[in-house]
Amino acid sequence: AQRRGHVAVFANSLAWTLAATDWMKVLVRRKRPVLYTADAAAAKDDPNSQRSFPSGHASIAFAAATSYLVMAEREHLPHRGRNAALLYVGALGVAALRVAAGKHFPTDVLGGAALGTGIGWLAAKVHPTEP
Repeated sequence: AQRRGHVAVFANSLAWTLAATDWMKVLVRRKRPVLYTADAAAAKDDPNSQRSFPSGHASIAFAAATSYLVMAEREHLPHRGRNAALLYVGALGVAALRVAAGKHFPTDVLGGAALGTGIGWLAAKVHPTEP
């Protein structure tokens, strides 16, 4: 039963993060870095070229890491520090690679990291893992 609770927390965290990220992308409509390059003409008709902020990859990665950390701390899971550190290193890697690939500006991934961290924390705090 507790394992189902953990899955529910992750599912809630990721679903709310994805919804909030998509909502913000539509509202903000920030241009992707490609639109400031020589490839802009080819990319300008793509609707996703106007949805750079916040980074969805970063928001999801940080939401997963944060919701794990909150649940692991609450339940005193073994190796929680090491596991959380690995998840955050992975999330930082995702964010760095999105910038390196030219898909996002650094502020896009910072915004995604903040959004994912906040929603991941909130979802894990308010959602019980036991029935």
